[in-house]
Amino acid sequence: MGLITRLRSFAKLGTKKIRLTGGEPCLRKDLPDIIKRCKATDGITEVAITTNGFNLLNNVDEYKAAGLDAINVSIDSLNPQMFKLITGHDKLQHILKGIERAEKIGIKRIKVNAVLAKAFNHNQS
Repeated sequence: MGLITRLRSFAKLGTKKIRLTGGEPCLRKDLPDIIKRCKATDGITEVAITTNGFNLLNNVDEYKAAGLDAINVSIDSLNPQMFKLITGHDKLQHILKGIERAEKIGIKRIKVNAVLAKAFNHNQS
């Protein structure tokens, strides 16, 4: 069963929102096409992604043009040193710029979430 068939089936059952997640959807080169297909399905009114935000700044304009409505970004810490310790990457500022860009181009629903890890960030507020 192909993507379009699945989308139509879910829409017929009353699904209105599609959230693309699992692994890292922004690593897919065909993500804009997937967003377009979801958005073009009768009955689907919202398309969202959950991402680590690493590729957001470079691609958010294309995602918005494809029809993306909402973004949920997972950020483990707002402290740059702690973020690097947890993720192994020094990309916090890049991710925050991606969120700013998403807001600037009109993505209205942007959420940031974090998972507290006792060994790393449990004492941050």
